[in-house]
Amino acid sequence: MRTISFFISIIFITMLLFSQLPEDHLESKVLTSVYSNEYDGYYVNLTDVSIVDLHSELNELISTSHTKIYYVDNWDHIAEFHKSPYDEGNITLFYTQRSHDSNDSRWYDGGTLIGNDDSWNREHIWPKSHGDFTTDDIVGTDLHNIVPTDYSVNYDRWAKDFGEASTPHNECSGCYYADYIWEPPNIVKGDVARILFYMDVRYEGLGDEPSLELVDKTSTYPTSSSGKTELGKLCTMYQWHVLDPVDSRELERNMAIFEIQGNRNPFIDYSDFVMDIWGADCDSDFDNDGLWGIEDSDDDNDGVDDNNDSCLRTIISNESVNDDGCGLYELDSDGDGYTDDVDAFVNDISQWADSDSDGCGDNLEGNNSDSLPNDPSECNDSDGDGIGDNSDSCPGFDDAIDVDSDNVSDGCDDFIDSDNDGVIDENDDCENTPLGIQTTPNGCNLIFNSNNNPSGESKFPVIGISIVLLIVLIAIVSITVVRSNPNLLQNIFNKDTTEITPSTKPEPPKHWSDDEGNNFRKMGDNPVQIWDDDEKIWNTFESEIKKPELPKHWSDGEFNYRQIAGGPIQKWDDNNKKWDSEG
Repeated sequence: MRTISFFISIIFITMLLFSQLPEDHLESKVLTSVYSNEYDGYYVNLTDVSIVDLHSELNELISTSHTKIYYVDNWDHIAEFHKSPYDEGNITLFYTQRSHDSNDSRWYDGGTLIGNDDSWNREHIWPKSHGDFTTDDIVGTDLHNIVPTDYSVNYDRWAKDFGEASTPHNECSGCYYADYIWEPPNIVKGDVARILFYMDVRYEGLGDEPSLELVDKTSTYPTSSSGKTELGKLCTMYQWHVLDPVDSRELERNMAIFEIQGNRNPFIDYSDFVMDIWGADCDSDFDNDGLWGIEDSDDDNDGVDDNNDSCLRTIISNESVNDDGCGLYELDSDGDGYTDDVDAFVNDISQWADSDSDGCGDNLEGNNSDSLPNDPSECNDSDGDGIGDNSDSCPGFDDAIDVDSDNVSDGCDDFIDSDNDGVIDENDDCENTPLGIQTTPNGCNLIFNSNNNPSGESKFPVIGISIVLLIVLIAIVSITVVRSNPNLLQNIFNKDTTEITPSTKPEPPKHWSDDEGNNFRKMGDNPVQIWDDDEKIWNTFESEIKKPELPKHWSDGEFNYRQIAGGPIQKWDDNNKKWDSEG
């Protein structure tokens, strides 16, 4: 009967304690520890504690209940806390998770080294160098902060900050490191985070204790006394705390330390304390539903669970999201630098704009480009004439080229008549006949088409224009002369002018050739000249031999003849246009 009454009393006390916990933290908490009935009363004094005061209230709770354990006694306690589940004589090393002989530890007996590099030793998760403490101080013997590790792995971890690194460790599988960063295996990341949260809250600089602070940076290795209390990286620890939640082994270790040292790690008992204290620094309540993002399964309220959501901060405003929880404004499917909500071609990296919405991209260097980006009916202009192929009467040829002005582009004109003489160029032997000239069927000038002008090309334009210009010039000169000499006309009418006698008329030049093909001429009494065909000029003929005799010419009415200097008589061959000797 007494036993039943005892248990009823325990249940009543437990319910009373829970009713006194703060509403904004513990009202909905479900303690998962198998030892819950043994430590529920530890947090009874947190009644009505606000989030703002939670850090300091927890500090007071876990500090006043903390009993110092001498460092020399830690060996046995640590070996007990981390006993291997597979061999009672072994311990599980913290980073490597290797089962190791608990008696094979590395330490100094006086000046003698016991053990080797593969033996285990004690590691301070928060390094002594980051708090300027020793193993004589209460912080240096705190069992919550000490774990068993392989000596060489502990040596490589050194005093590095915790964070994400990229270089794999050659002995510790799952461990990575950088110059000032150490990343443990996934299986203990949450354990590390909760130990560091405990150390940040437990040691606030009261009395001779250090003030330890988790900061959201790395490379905090102390360079001055003021920097010796920092360790990183806060928000990475915040994530590790969620990704690697509390397990039964961690709960058992917390209870075992509580029984020896008298205080607990509250972040193992109440995981949400982490979000209450550091959520504002490392998290957000994106959808304003009162839950931190790390504890909200859909923090952007887009209908996609955060575990499957590639875009955790989608702003929903009449816009649907894809299966990955992303809105178009968050995606750049083709990686061209334009998000899908403004990209007209979401799967084409070479195109992003389509001004006229015709399905062809504005980028002329891209795929399926638009030669006429402001014409929704046209994409291509293969001949570059400014007219799209859909409307181009002659695609592939510049429509502006129309030599016969018949409004049909020459590229597609089967009846081009360049000179507009009524004969198409294909049949026109004289393609430059002037407009208005009567032509033969082959398109040549009817008047000038003769044996001496086989092309049929009229010389009228050149001759006619020349005559007109000459007449105009003579008229201008005459008018000018008359105006300057008013009596000139009267003198002319009075025949008061000097008569040009036959003797004053110039004698026309005489021309002849010799058998060698040389051409000569003589003008009046001037010396005989010879034609220089290379220089195209007449030069005075000089010879040591006698000067050529002038040829004699005559005709019998049917043929023309000549004789040069007593040579043979020659007859003119009109067909071959040359002089032939008479037989």
